[in-house]
Amino acid sequence: MLGKAYLARIRSRMDVRFGAGLTLEVAGGGCAAPREADWLAIATADASSATQRDVKRVIGLQYPLEMSRCRQRRLYNRSVTTLDHLVIAAPTLESGAAWLEDLLGVPLQAGGKHAFMGTHNRLLRLGSVYLEVIAVDPDAPAPNRPRWFGLDTLHLEQPRLIHWVARTDDLERVAALSLEDLGIVTDAVRGDLRWRITIPDDGHLPLGGIVPTLIEWQGSHPISRMPAITCELVTLTGTHPQPERVQVALESIGATLTVTEGQLPALRAVISSPNGLISLH
Repeated sequence: MLGKAYLARIRSRMDVRFGAGLTLEVAGGGCAAPREADWLAIATADASSATQRDVKRVIGLQYPLEMSRCRQRRLYNRSVTTLDHLVIAAPTLESGAAWLEDLLGVPLQAGGKHAFMGTHNRLLRLGSVYLEVIAVDPDAPAPNRPRWFGLDTLHLEQPRLIHWVARTDDLERVAALSLEDLGIVTDAVRGDLRWRITIPDDGHLPLGGIVPTLIEWQGSHPISRMPAITCELVTLTGTHPQPERVQVALESIGATLTVTEGQLPALRAVISSPNGLISLH
């Protein structure tokens, strides 16, 4: 079920994204504009009656959202977001690195400290993307805000693939289009690396980690400093109790991920390594 706040956010984001005079392709062909009365009915409906079917009826589409081809190019030059890196959280950095090195049969590369978040990481190149193992830094003072990636609330007993980060070259604009709360665009630094990243005020993972954090690198990318090794990312997939909601959210930021229905939000990455095909989740 979709609540009133979420439906209202769909309306406002669609107005920002395509303009108030939105025209959409409807089932069976042709173009039609959502009726104001429909929007008002959905926005004011009880949460119990505001269903995904209602949203489909109002916007005239089947998921994922697709704007009418007759207006798509004219109204919206879509920004493409691509997978930047995977995030594995660990109880400690040492235990997370040892676990992954044993699993894949390769050493991780030193990362560094994120002083403003009280975390530190190690890295591994996976072809054209990379993976980070991240943990709370016990030697760093606690930040004056919740840590990113939900690290303050995960209470991990073992390392786990919790999230993915998507790269864009137009962060402010793409973040504004998101149907889910990705947080505030924040400047970040580690050594001489500089980037901008979305971080929710409370540090939560968007839709349990299935919708990505957005990042825009300023200058060099960390992968340019990583040696090429024999590990490659083969597939990344996800599960979520509301896969249609996830797909709508991904479409709103120009991201793609195969998501199927499951009891809990979860990611699964298959990696080719010297130890064979390894599944991380």
